Amino acid sequence: MFKSLSYQKKIFLSLSVSLFIVLSLINMYFYFRMESIIESNVAQNKQQTTLKLQEQVDRVLNEMDKLSISINASDKIMNVLRDIPDDPSDNYFDENSELSRDIRNTLLSFTSLQPLKGRISIISLYGDYLGVSNKMDSRNVDKTHIRQMPEVRQYFTMKAYKLFLPPHPDEWSETGDTVFSIVRPLRDNYLVWLGRG
Repeated sequence: MFKSLSYQKKIFLSLSVSLFIVLSLINMYFYFRMESIIESNVAQNKQQTTLKLQEQVDRVLNEMDKLSISINASDKIMNVLRDIPDDPSDNYFDENSELSRDIRNTLLSFTSLQPLKGRISIISLYGDYLGVSNKMDSRNVDKTHIRQMPEVRQYFTMKAYKLFLPPHPDEWSETGDTVFSIVRPLRDNYLVWLGRG
């Protein structure tokens, strides 16, 4: 094939093929180089996003923990929990609506700087339940049901000062949205168990 072509055409074709090969190699080099740079940037962005999410989750958990400490430090709430009688049938907070409203206002005052973004639940030692939430999906639970919940019985006997629960269905809502929680036994200064917050 090359014998029928003139010498100039042979040189032109040879140089064209050589140039095409060189340009293709340079193109492939830059393609793989850019691909590695983009992959590196994506990995760095994922790492930064993960760190930011971790910081946000840590901040939320820290706020929840401070809120539970404030609840435990409230003399008003602790005195109410201390005075709840062991009545097997009626929820103390349902029977004493004015006291419940006062406790709810106290709980909401702890969140006055930042709106409540979840649910605060207090369970007395005898299974009396009071909940505060910014959602309108609270479920009505009776005292007998609360006393029979295995996780509540477990929380009553725990020795730790707090327990972080990983994402789980919200047992106090109708929708059962996935939430994460802090469980803190409410104890007085003598470590007498008064309830769960």
